[in-house]
Amino acid sequence: MTLKLSNMIRYTLYETDVEQVPLQKELDFMINYVDLQETRFADQANINFRLKIHALDNLMISPLLIFPLLEKAFRCMKSSCEVDIKTQEAVLELKIESDCFPECYHAGVENVQKRLAFLYPNKHRLKVIDNEGSYKVELRLELNQKLLSPN
Repeated sequence: MTLKLSNMIRYTLYETDVEQVPLQKELDFMINYVDLQETRFADQANINFRLKIHALDNLMISPLLIFPLLEKAFRCMKSSCEVDIKTQEAVLELKIESDCFPECYHAGVENVQKRLAFLYPNKHRLKVIDNEGSYKVELRLELNQKLLSPN
C-alpha cells in the first residue's frame, strides 16, 4: 500500500507538469487510487472497478483530467461505487455510478467541465447527474495520439 501511495505522490509531483501524459500513466494513478479506497472502505462498501482497454501505446491525455470525477464518487460515497473505463480506438469512455450523501459538494466536477471545454472542444461529451443520493457520470473523450517516430 505504501508503494502505491508513493507512486501516486511521485506522479502528481513530477509527471503532471506537462500538457499531455500517456493514458497508461493516468490509468495507473487511478488504479492505485481505487486500490487505496478499497483498503480504506474494506468491508464498509461495495466497489467495482472495471477496465477494458485496447491499444494504449500511443494514447495521450491531459494529466489528472478525469481524476476529480472519480475522487468525488469516493469522497461522497455511502456504500457502493461502480467504475467502468474502456477505450476503443482513440476514444475513452468513463462511467461512474455511486450512491452518495446528500449535499456533498466537490468543486472538481466543475473544474473538469471547464478543462474539457478548453482542452478538448468538440471532442468530448460529459453527462453528470448529481441528485440527492445519486452520482452518475458518463464521459466520452476523443484522445490525442502520440506520433510514433520511425526507426
